[in-house]
Amino acid sequence: MDFDIAYSLKIGSSLYHVLGRHKKKPNDFNEYFMCKQRPTRRSKSLSRRRHPAPPNQKEYHQQRRSVDRLTSKQRPKTAKARTNRQLDASFGSEQQQQQKPIRAAYRSKTARYRKKSLVENKSAEKNDDNTPDVVSKEELHSMIKNTVSEAMTSEKMLLMNSIKKEMNDHLTTLGNESNTFISNMRQSLNMEKQEIVKTFTEQKNFLTTAVKQVSPITIPSPMTTTLIDEQQIIDTIQKIITDTLKEQKKILTDSLKETMNDEIKKTLEKEKNSFVQSIQNEKNSLINTVVQTIKQNNLSPTASTTNQNPRQQQHTRQQPPLNEIKLITDQTQTRIDAQWWKQRHEVVTNAKLREYVNQWSQIKSMDALTDQIKLYSQTELERSWLLFCWICTNIKYDSSCGINNAATVFETRRGVCRGMVSLYHECCTLMSIDCIEISGYVKNKFLKYGEKLEDSKHAWNSVVIDKHHYLVDPTWGSSENDKSGKVKLEDFYFLTSPEQLIYTHYSNGFQLLSPEITKSEFLSLPVMKSTYYRLNLNLISPKQGFNEINQNPFKIIIKASKDVQIMVQLSTGDIEYPRDLHTLCQRDNEQEDLYNCYLVAPIDGLYDITIYAKNDTETSYKDAIQMRLNVKDVSQAPTFPTLYQPFTKYNCSIIEPLRRLVYKNEKLLIHMKIPDANVLKIHNGEDYIIPNKDEYKNNILKKTIIVDGNVDICARWDDNADSINVICRFTMLEQ
Repeated sequence: MDFDIAYSLKIGSSLYHVLGRHKKKPNDFNEYFMCKQRPTRRSKSLSRRRHPAPPNQKEYHQQRRSVDRLTSKQRPKTAKARTNRQLDASFGSEQQQQQKPIRAAYRSKTARYRKKSLVENKSAEKNDDNTPDVVSKEELHSMIKNTVSEAMTSEKMLLMNSIKKEMNDHLTTLGNESNTFISNMRQSLNMEKQEIVKTFTEQKNFLTTAVKQVSPITIPSPMTTTLIDEQQIIDTIQKIITDTLKEQKKILTDSLKETMNDEIKKTLEKEKNSFVQSIQNEKNSLINTVVQTIKQNNLSPTASTTNQNPRQQQHTRQQPPLNEIKLITDQTQTRIDAQWWKQRHEVVTNAKLREYVNQWSQIKSMDALTDQIKLYSQTELERSWLLFCWICTNIKYDSSCGINNAATVFETRRGVCRGMVSLYHECCTLMSIDCIEISGYVKNKFLKYGEKLEDSKHAWNSVVIDKHHYLVDPTWGSSENDKSGKVKLEDFYFLTSPEQLIYTHYSNGFQLLSPEITKSEFLSLPVMKSTYYRLNLNLISPKQGFNEINQNPFKIIIKASKDVQIMVQLSTGDIEYPRDLHTLCQRDNEQEDLYNCYLVAPIDGLYDITIYAKNDTETSYKDAIQMRLNVKDVSQAPTFPTLYQPFTKYNCSIIEPLRRLVYKNEKLLIHMKIPDANVLKIHNGEDYIIPNKDEYKNNILKKTIIVDGNVDICARWDDNADSINVICRFTMLEQ
């Protein structure tokens, strides 16, 4: 390629060469090429501009235009033109031979101008050899801009190439996945198509067979006059199709049911195995936790033999003595003798009097009520009782009532303690019976932390009968409801003994005790509920409601008749500890009318004790006594043996050991009372031990064994029974 235009440009410290060539046609644009000169070890003068701009820019352009007007023969020839001529000669271009004179003239003109500029440059080199090139601010800005532009262009190209490559890879992957998906879909559709064709073929064959089974139909011929019943043919085909569809539906339904049953069985079996495994894991975790706790607390089993190791010796139980509060009735103000209680009992148990009260539920006024009471009663005792019954069964306790006057309570049949007391007082006045209202506090349970007795205000009455004062609480007399939803009458709170009511009701000045007790003494008393008196229980020990111990177990002794059963609940705050681990209630082995209740506190702290009781005719236990126990510096917390239903049913009792956990190879003395058992066995691990006559006599079992596993005490009372019952169990731990 030949060039007829040549320039040199210096930008900063770099030198650029611009080459160009003229186009033949006037409308075509000229082409220019620029290349950067690589740095070499040439003289400093060569690093400068080869063609400095002439001093007169206008003259320079006029000269150039005059040169351009020259013909190809007149134009001077430059060194570059000579080079191009040699190249053109090799190609034998006639057109380039015509331009030689023009180029020669241009080169001659350019050579003269360069010679002049070289002379000027030599003089300038002497002064500028040690002077660095100075770049103006605009040139520097242009250089930076060009450099950044080149760098951005290069990065942009690299980024575009990378994006194009990723897009191509992604499109290739999508194409492969699409082909795979289409192939799978085609295969699936082909299979479904084959199944559908097969199903329709089977249906077609079945229908064809069914149609053939139909009695043949005579097709009429021209000679036949028999007419065909077309409707009969249609009905026959419809029947065949309907029966076929029903049969197919039944087959599909049975298959679906069978499949569902199999899946359900598999799911249930899987869930069952998972549940059993989780229970087993929790059981193992619980056993490990118990074992670790026992080892940390250094719990020692108790035993009576002297040849046991020190870890197995029983510590002496210590309980700090507390002063007992003596409750003495002031008999100058009230009566508590047997003759009086007999009169009260006859009135309270009189069924006719209660029938009268049931007939007065729709009575309209207090005057009418008191008139009816006076009409059907003979003594002040009977009148007081009838009034108590009517209020307890007809007035409902409603804490939202704000009006406590007697008339409003009677009309609305609703009220709080103050309203019921006011109504009882007003009606007694109408019947000329002296009655007063008592204000005080009640303790239905022990106060929790932060609670105050003043927050439990209450009111009750004192009625005068035969010149003696008696305590009446109509509010608590109707506070319990039975399962039917009706109000259940609590006759205990009618003419209650002062020595009994003081456990729950406190007033300053009208206790009917001599001497009266203080508020702190009242708070330290146990809480006795009506069940306690109804079942004729008697708390033997301790007499106080607040007790302290530093050694487990804590023992409570209660006197109860043979038809009464008792159980105990240990709790702290809202947490109730399992009864079978921390409590044991059993009859005394010597005095059968005494119940021994043992409790074990797991850690130091303040505990609430609730004692429940019931007789043989009742189905549920009711709270009878509430106490509080403060445990300090307790070192052992053994749990009690596991008891089963025959243990309580046949009044069995454990003398020793009073602990659930025993140790392998431990020498254990089993000392129990098992009344009237026909057969008695001890299941020690895998072995059965039958006590001899000396080891079980007078209903007392006393047998020493070497522990080889869980120890079950088994007994049978019925000779006709096929099995023997487990009454209690001692759990073995490895050493």
